[in-house]
Amino acid sequence: MSRLIPTILTCVALSGCSGGCGGGGGGNESSGGESPAAAVSPWETPQRLDQSEWGAAFPVLQTSPTGNALAVWVEYSTRMLSTRLMGSLMTPGLGWGSPEEVWIGTGHFSQIGPAVAADGQGGFHVVWKARTSGEKAQDEIWLRHRTPSAWEDPEQIQTSSSALSNVRIGANASGAGFIAWVFQDNTYKYLYGLSWVSLQSRATVQSMRPLSLSINPDEIRVDIVGNGWLASAETLMGDQASRYEEIALYRLGPSSSSRSHAARGPEGTLAFATLASTSTGYGFVAWVQKPAGSSTNLLRAMEFTPSGLSQVMVEVRETARAFGRPRAALTETGRGCLAWSEGRLTDKGLVDGSVLIAQFNRGTGVVDSLQTLQDQTSPYDPQPILKVAGTDGFVLVWKENSKLWATRIPDGSASAPLDTGARILFLTSVAVEADGAALVAWFQQSEEESIPTIQVDRFR
Repeated sequence: MSRLIPTILTCVALSGCSGGCGGGGGGNESSGGESPAAAVSPWETPQRLDQSEWGAAFPVLQTSPTGNALAVWVEYSTRMLSTRLMGSLMTPGLGWGSPEEVWIGTGHFSQIGPAVAADGQGGFHVVWKARTSGEKAQDEIWLRHRTPSAWEDPEQIQTSSSALSNVRIGANASGAGFIAWVFQDNTYKYLYGLSWVSLQSRATVQSMRPLSLSINPDEIRVDIVGNGWLASAETLMGDQASRYEEIALYRLGPSSSSRSHAARGPEGTLAFATLASTSTGYGFVAWVQKPAGSSTNLLRAMEFTPSGLSQVMVEVRETARAFGRPRAALTETGRGCLAWSEGRLTDKGLVDGSVLIAQFNRGTGVVDSLQTLQDQTSPYDPQPILKVAGTDGFVLVWKENSKLWATRIPDGSASAPLDTGARILFLTSVAVEADGAALVAWFQQSEEESIPTIQVDRFR
């Protein structure tokens, strides 16, 4: 019997997607039918990174332009009285190093998964939220930097008696970037806002209002001039206690910041904001929308420029099925891609999941390729993860029961799967190396293992 799996499964269920929005639409659609298989597998051999006796979960990967990669994950101690963060550095030619202690939280509980960003010089920033135990519990935001050779001392960024959550970090190729998180208002406990600090001046905490009933931010993208772009699905309070929802676009600037919205609608009609951008500050924000009174769901995107939203709307897909969380990517040449799962929504989440991708050129507002990569072969959400790979292409990874599938886009055909043999598997992170290879991290529990373990492999 697993010591930790019931608790971890509960955490994943609470942090995963729930919503009934879904997508059918334009473009040249094709169906992959049954999952194809290639004669030669592009996967290497999976490697276990942790050495935990009580279980580990939620690994996060990041790569550096110098060729290094860092994996960070959560480990549990006896009876889950505390958690700690562990990491492993991958060095070209040497492989993954032994696990290193990033943070030991005696009397603390870490949030589900840390966040990692490269510093542009072969090192990495790791940020996480912890909560102290006891009568006067505090929420804390912590940052720790790893140079190519060693860990520096951890730094406390924020502490609060009110709730802090959804910690994000993003940086550009020069290492300039931001840490952002959601805070609970001290006076009105049902309201939340967004706070952030720059990686260069971490002592100055900035906050953005209006306060919302809920804020669900995506990843931070940082352009070449140091602006941070972040998309968020939010619920706000209107006049006479009415509620409405917005898909918000934040620009976190070195000197000034702004917030605008790409969509607004009644409560229960908008979900799953995601964003992709280039190094020059051009990009798009995408979301799932269920028009009031409609039986179908929409996947939409709106483009933005360095000065803000451009109002160029991309109608990606319309369907009666439910959407999982979409993932967005944009190459430096302006080729955009969205990947998502869709299926039936049940009390257990998304089931009978298919994997689809849509491609378009920024500025056209028209999807020119819509493709089903896997059609209703997974009983649960395939959880696809999409990343830019190379000058004008992408890599997509998703799961099917105990198998991991991957494909390169625009090639669009799924390669042979990696069968992990796991009884339970959660795909959590993908990072792309300079040569276009994809590092893939997940945590799993096999029939032979009594605890969940951290696994990593490379897809070429």
